[in-house]
Amino acid sequence: MPESVPPPIQRWLQNCGAEVIVKPGTIELTQAGRMKTSPAQSRWMSFKAKQEFSIDPPAFSWHAVISMLPFLKIRGEDSFSRGKGRMNIKIAGIIPIVDASGKEIDEGSMQRYLAEIVWLPWAAYSPYIKWDAIDDTHELARMDYNGTSGEGIFEVNDVGDVIGFTTMRFRKEGKQQVKYPWIIKNTEHSIMGGIRIPIKSTVTWELAGGTFTWLELEVTAYQILPS
Repeated sequence: MPESVPPPIQRWLQNCGAEVIVKPGTIELTQAGRMKTSPAQSRWMSFKAKQEFSIDPPAFSWHAVISMLPFLKIRGEDSFSRGKGRMNIKIAGIIPIVDASGKEIDEGSMQRYLAEIVWLPWAAYSPYIKWDAIDDTHELARMDYNGTSGEGIFEVNDVGDVIGFTTMRFRKEGKQQVKYPWIIKNTEHSIMGGIRIPIKSTVTWELAGGTFTWLELEVTAYQILPS
């Protein structure tokens, strides 16, 4: 195991089983869950999504169908490729309501990629990711790729499960982009495809007005594809 990987990350990689499986070319998974778009929203919207990852080059694509109302669907796409991010949302897959890109989106997409390497643990060895141990359970990951940089703190428990990820991420407020803590809690782990991964997670913003948990998800299928 590379010396550049600190003990907490070594504990995670040994526990999840990544060391006994050849690095894959692509990971595919499906998700189901619910989300909100703002703290003022009282009603949760259910969603189903498919996501694909690659390690070399680092990239992901996420395609979701969100039930805004029983008779109204939103199609959302979130991607990270060549160091650039893009978010695209359409009502009924036709009417565009969001088409976002730019440096803030690039950084946020990279932070998402970092957070989600819990589903592709081989990426921990990537030359684009550098690790700095903070203590016995927390470690800082910094990623630099194709002109974009991002970082976040992983929390690994004594067993070797990654139970949390925290970063400062841009959130649009009016015409401004403001950074707030963006926190993932992995609440349940299981073995899928021969790898121990988080299968249930929540995602929360710590906003000026208070805590806003906006996403709850479950991994419903997971597949490792060969190189």
